Amino acid sequence: SGFDIESASLFGAGMNLYKEGSSLHPHTDFNYNNDISAYRCLNLLFYLNSSWCKEDGGCLQLWEKDMSSFIDIEPITNRLVVFATNSETPHSVSIVKNNSDRKTLSVDYYVSIPEALIDDKPHRTLWRKSGD
Repeated sequence: SGFDIESASLFGAGMNLYKEGSSLHPHTDFNYNNDISAYRCLNLLFYLNSSWCKEDGGCLQLWEKDMSSFIDIEPITNRLVVFATNSETPHSVSIVKNNSDRKTLSVDYYVSIPEALIDDKPHRTLWRKSGD
């Protein structure tokens, strides 16, 4: 990753279950964990879904920083997705369909000094809209 990772945390992470009809609106993740006094720099997502197909929805959507477009990443079994957590990595989850459950194990990684693109002013999750 290029980060000098010092710790991992399940604060805001862990096992996630999205039932049919669930989604997650576009956002930029919180950047600071008060409990460990460190800046969030990396997200790790591991998918635990069986027999998943694109029609089931629940795709991770990685947006361009200007919110003009995104790519879909299907939550297929044993897929591991790792991406930076910073002001230029908005993301969302499309609506889960077809009576499916989307299961994900997530871990957040931290550094003590904010690196490139990590805002040094702590903030909570920032909700976004396409076109922002």
